[in-house]
Amino acid sequence: MSERIDRARGDGRARLVDLRAQLLEMTQEIDKQVEAQRKQIRQLINAILQAPNIEEALARHSRQSMRSSSKRSESMLKEARDQGDLDRSGKLQKIIDFLQKASAPPRRWS
Repeated sequence: MSERIDRARGDGRARLVDLRAQLLEMTQEIDKQVEAQRKQIRQLINAILQAPNIEEALARHSRQSMRSSSKRSESMLKEARDQGDLDRSGKLQKIIDFLQKASAPPRRWS
């Protein structure tokens, strides 16, 4: 877009500069929202990790939260494994297993 702005003249240039500013503002707002969601998911996972019974803690949270948490849990599991934190790794693996089981389609009996 910068190249187009450099080549543009007059009103066309002003519109492109305005458009670029709007796009940058929108991108920054989206980035803030994504970061806030990541932080919220991380806090949720950490709260679940602190619970005496991980399965009960997971059951208390909505399916939507759990779906979002699944990917973040996998990332946190990798971090814990890289750091050699076996206790945290085990708990995170329990969360991942539970989330996968909870998101699996119901079984049909023939």
